[in-house]
Amino acid sequence: MNYTMKFTKLQLTTLVVLRILIGWHCLYEGISKLITPGGVQWDFYLNQKWILSGVSGWIIAHSSVLHAVDFLNVWGLIAIGLGLILGLFSKPAAIAGTVLLLVYYLCNPPLVGLEYSVPLEAVTWLSARR
Repeated sequence: MNYTMKFTKLQLTTLVVLRILIGWHCLYEGISKLITPGGVQWDFYLNQKWILSGVSGWIIAHSSVLHAVDFLNVWGLIAIGLGLILGLFSKPAAIAGTVLLLVYYLCNPPLVGLEYSVPLEAVTWLSARR
């Protein structure tokens, strides 16, 4: 059974603009992590206390796993961003982006009232390492 959705031009335009903006954000984050001297700073994940806090601690404790996760995170963000911007493999890119954002959310949810969920800007936690 084939099911086709009918969209108006405004809906299609909005979806394309949204896809490009989300793709640009993922691409920007991936490239900024790629060119950051010293790689991604993982001290931020040491203070996680939500659902995936144990996984984050385990990843940080094993340097080979940390390097693999760092590589996958950076290049995954770049691939997701390029896929969404260019429209190539946009469905797998959207699914991968959703899974990646879910993992980020389960590590540190931006929920009001959680004392361990204080948002940190990149500048703050990068300068804390010095």
